[in-house]
Amino acid sequence: MIEKGIDNNISSNNINMNTYGISLDDNSRNNIIHNNTITSSEVAIYLYLSSSNNIITDNYIWNCTDSAMACMYFNRAHNNTINRGIINLSVYNIIYIDESNNNSFQNIQLINSISDAVYLVLSNNNSFNNISINNAGNHAVYLKSSSNNRFIDNKINQTGKVAFNITKPSGWGPSDDNSITNNTFSNTPWDYYVYDSRIKEYAINGSLEIENQQGSIKFLQTINVFGSNLAEAISISENNIFVNSVLDKGFNVSAN
Repeated sequence: MIEKGIDNNISSNNINMNTYGISLDDNSRNNIIHNNTITSSEVAIYLYLSSSNNIITDNYIWNCTDSAMACMYFNRAHNNTINRGIINLSVYNIIYIDESNNNSFQNIQLINSISDAVYLVLSNNNSFNNISINNAGNHAVYLKSSSNNRFIDNKINQTGKVAFNITKPSGWGPSDDNSITNNTFSNTPWDYYVYDSRIKEYAINGSLEIENQQGSIKFLQTINVFGSNLAEAISISENNIFVNSVLDKGFNVSAN
């Protein structure tokens, strides 16, 4: 564990069977975590308590064993960059982002999660670009009360439940103004489910269900649509559901 660590380079290590493979704590910043192999740790990489501006690249992580956390766990960690690498096998989530903002994830392979591959709670302005997700036991991506996040050009294969679950839990705030663009799906029971939350930018070629406390709409065919604000195309109010197929003819398919 590194506390208040600044400008360290943690590279080319083999780490096996620890509680935390690598842990940055208490305002650790401007560190590099590069080209490490971390196996059979409870949590492989843990960033906590205002750890920020760290660069995490080209790490190989296998077999994370904490049944309540994740291979990579961020708690109140902000402005970090995670690029390239493979994370394979977690008994719970693979990436867990908790009250953490402005982090960037790109070009990573996430494989074999018992629960969700990517789980965000109370976390905003994070980006996920070109992430490959294979074999998530539950959701590929689960957002709870997390807003203004961006999911672009991700590839999702094999989920146990809906691939994207973007939701407002009872008594929590919504997951508003997230962007979902050019994500692709195979072997998923459903692609996007949005509950009581707004979607901002979207480019959807897949299946979509939107629900709030007044009603729901589920498109019965794959739709191919794009725009800057999904609320301009679909609105649900008491006893009324409006779909603006004039705005985008891709919405002109059967729904219930």
